This record gives sequence, C-alpha cells and structure tokens, in this order.
Amino acid sequence: MGDKNKANFAFGVGDNTYQAVGQEEGIVRLVDSFYATMAAEEQYSAIWQMHSAPPDISRARLSAFLCGWMGGPRRYQEQFGSIQIPRAHASLDIGHEEAKLWLACMRSALETLGHCDELVEYLMIQFAVPAERIRQVCQR
Repeated sequence: MGDKNKANFAFGVGDNTYQAVGQEEGIVRLVDSFYATMAAEEQYSAIWQMHSAPPDISRARLSAFLCGWMGGPRRYQEQFGSIQIPRAHASLDIGHEEAKLWLACMRSALETLGHCDELVEYLMIQFAVPAERIRQVCQR
C-alpha cells in the first residue's frame, strides 16, 4: 500500500490517512471491497438489504465521503453537496447489531486489501464514531 502505510506513520494528521489508504484510487478499492464483502457474505445480509440505492450510486457516495473524511479532497461536497451522515441514515432501522455488522464488514474490506494492522485499527476506531452517531439517530 505504499511507504506511508507503516506503523510509525501518524494517521489522522493532515492527509496522512488519505495517503496511507492509497488516495482516491485506494478509497475506491476499499469501497469496492466493502460492497463486494457485504453482498457476498450471508452474515452481512441485514446491512446489505439496507442499501436500496443502486450500488454504483452508493459506492460513489461512500467513496466521495471517505476522500474528505480521510483528509483528502472534499469530493462529496463537490459532487453531491453538504451531508450530515447521521441524518442521511435516519430513515433506516440501525441498532447495535447493524452498527457492529457494518464495522465488521469494513474491517474485512480493509484486511482484504492488505492494509497494515496499525492503519486498520486506527480506521476502526475512527469508523466507530459515525457508526455510533448513526445508531443513536436511528434508534426509535
């Protein structure tokens, strides 16, 4: 994944995380891996069913969001306008189990791509924050 995907690299500083995942191309690979895992593995069927938008639109939105979220270009704003992630998911029935499944699927996608353990662990901690905010908004 490049020299910046090393244990001594300061993820979360500037665009370091964006660089470590392989920039925009790496993010697209991550999103593709995430969606392929979610679609193929039965354990993720509950969250797969929540993705009613055409897969190419969902992938484009997630890729664009992650670019800016990881410190790269603000592609989501450029392509789709502003977003508030929890509110965008408010119509879904997302509880603790669904949040855990989403996180597990994302971990699997990261590991499939061969990212170093330090980057995977850093991202999982970071992904847990929006996952929890989304869960809180979705609780009825």
